[in-house]
Amino acid sequence: MIVPAPPVGTGINEHCAVTHKKSFDDKLTSRAGCLIIPGCRTCLVSRLMKLSVNEEHSMKLTIKIGAGWLFAALVTAGAAEIFVAPVPRGADGNPGTRAQPKANIQQAIWNLKPGDTLTLLAGVYTTPFSFARSGTAAAPIRVRGDAVASGGEGAVIDGTGLGPAGPEFSMIAVSANHITIEGIEVRNSPGWGISVWGKTNATIRQNKIFGCAMGGITAGFTDYTTVRHVLIEGNTLRDNCRANAAHRALAGWPASLSVGGNECIVRDNLVERGHGEGIAVGGDRIVVERNVVRNHFSAGIYLDNATNCVVRANFVQQQPEPPYYMAGQEPGYLTGGRSISTGIQLANERPFHGKANPTADNLIEWNVVAGAKAALYYGEYQLGGGIKRTRFERNTFIDGSVSLIHIDSSAGHADNVFADNRCVQTLPRPVLNSASVPAGFTFRDNLWLGGPPPAQRKP
Repeated sequence: MIVPAPPVGTGINEHCAVTHKKSFDDKLTSRAGCLIIPGCRTCLVSRLMKLSVNEEHSMKLTIKIGAGWLFAALVTAGAAEIFVAPVPRGADGNPGTRAQPKANIQQAIWNLKPGDTLTLLAGVYTTPFSFARSGTAAAPIRVRGDAVASGGEGAVIDGTGLGPAGPEFSMIAVSANHITIEGIEVRNSPGWGISVWGKTNATIRQNKIFGCAMGGITAGFTDYTTVRHVLIEGNTLRDNCRANAAHRALAGWPASLSVGGNECIVRDNLVERGHGEGIAVGGDRIVVERNVVRNHFSAGIYLDNATNCVVRANFVQQQPEPPYYMAGQEPGYLTGGRSISTGIQLANERPFHGKANPTADNLIEWNVVAGAKAALYYGEYQLGGGIKRTRFERNTFIDGSVSLIHIDSSAGHADNVFADNRCVQTLPRPVLNSASVPAGFTFRDNLWLGGPPPAQRKP
């Protein structure tokens, strides 16, 4: 449990004494901090046992709240850190200290308790691992790579030589709740790099995932509701989805980073050079923000069966860089060995679990998309049905090599707004793939620069 530290220049007990004079809510926050900070003599016992912090709150409420924080404090206090290292530095008979680390990651994970941390010391590990026990909200289980000096190689999970694997295989399978994976490099997986399958409250942070046959990171299940509260933050993904490296498939390729769930966050990641989509999301209330996505065979950011999602302040760039982006002899999508390479794309495909979640009520704002075949693309394929009540606002779209904006017509489009965007087309290609504003869309207050003068430039 993370709590505020005392202000600089005050001791623990001085800090607690000062907060006696604050409001009830402030005192509760202070009390939580005191219970977890060792050495707080004035609060740990006396405040917990006093009848109340003011006359309006009963002894029962005071003791109940205090006891909950005390329990969290005791769990955190009992947490352990276990160290592992590749053989010969690590050995299973060792106690698991930094000086005498264990060797087997999977065995060490089986012994972790809520609040424990497993630290992977620098070196190359060659076996995948998964989880059998969950952490808790107050005490997640954490597996992290040890910090290394700048330029040094840290903890690496390398799947080279494991041979072919099915689409369900992962080098790191987050198969429990309240798990954090951070600071680890995963490379050359015959399947996925890191997966969260049917679990909640996972954090995947500051990892590097390179050269996987499937995607680098995925979180999903057989529906869009089971996976919840997954944070994917600050990771670097490169050259993934290699199962589609030949670009022969017409559909079904993985994404470098994919989420199918609800109330998840994907932010501050670098996702580049992939043989599928960059970031693909489906489900409800997913936030995709401040990511850099570059050079993918398919869409940079893809919303498929997505509702109430926010795509905000991302930078998406597609450049002619074979084999990820291939323009072909004539501008076009996919056919003749070309890539799709759109910027932000929306659609309603047939979900593999058969439970559709038609794309609607999304917000796409403050993004910059440059160099794609179409900076913004909606495709009326597979289930189709159009998009509804979606706002495209304050984005900057630059240079589409087929058209800057591509929106397939659909009888299902309704109440969509395209407003306050900057649309720059310096290439001799259309600004929009149609001669007029698509039905179901309102275009207003956009700035248009370059390209043939379509009717939709008018407010």
